[in-house]
Amino acid sequence: MSGEASMATAGPAFSVNNGTPINNGSLPLSREEEMRTVLTDHYGFQYAPQEADLHYMKETSAQDCRKKEHKWLKVLDNWDYWIQKKPEKIKKYCRAGIPSSLRCRAWVKLSGANTLKEHHEKKYLDQQNEQHRSYYDELLKRKDNRWCDDIDKDLDRTFPEHERFCFDELHQKDGDGMKLLRDVLKAYSVYNESIGYCQAMAPVTATLLMQMTPEDAFWCLVGICQFYVPGYYNMGLVSWYGFCCRDACMISVAMTLV
Repeated sequence: MSGEASMATAGPAFSVNNGTPINNGSLPLSREEEMRTVLTDHYGFQYAPQEADLHYMKETSAQDCRKKEHKWLKVLDNWDYWIQKKPEKIKKYCRAGIPSSLRCRAWVKLSGANTLKEHHEKKYLDQQNEQHRSYYDELLKRKDNRWCDDIDKDLDRTFPEHERFCFDELHQKDGDGMKLLRDVLKAYSVYNESIGYCQAMAPVTATLLMQMTPEDAFWCLVGICQFYVPGYYNMGLVSWYGFCCRDACMISVAMTLV
């Protein structure tokens, strides 16, 4: 992801999503229009105009955004130094919020996904890879396992009001994120057969997919499960005591994913 991206400029007053007109809020709406109009926020979540007062709207000036980007670029371009010498500074930056333009790069670093990917890719290539597929692609090529039925059942329940995961009524098909979500969850269930799949993995994975490629999302999920919340996900997802004991760890994840 380019670190030089900045905030998008304002678009037209109306756009179309799934065949439904979308008003960006700059024009007044009639009662009838309010009932059939769907708004989409900064993150891709849909909501009705009458819910605007209850809905979080991102308000960040271009100047503040660029200032944050500059700070984070310094960190990401020299990650090893910062994580070893100034981890408290990174924590402070995380709590202040990560610019959306750099969120992919930051999450990959913070979760340890880059290290995990490099290690497994090297190990995989050292064995044999005549097709020159990545390790992630190799996991997807394997046959569906016993977890895939459970994964399929949860797809419709995961962020159904997000533009990438909702049903596209215009084209009568699922959003493009649905297949990618299934792929990442299946790959993890193959990668970590001792855990397989737990329902609570779906929203975490979907959030990752809003910011990055499926392969990066997969390695971030591996990193979160391995480094941030080890033992939280299990076959029955019953380790609530363990979860309570790891409150600080979960808070760290929440503060990172901003």
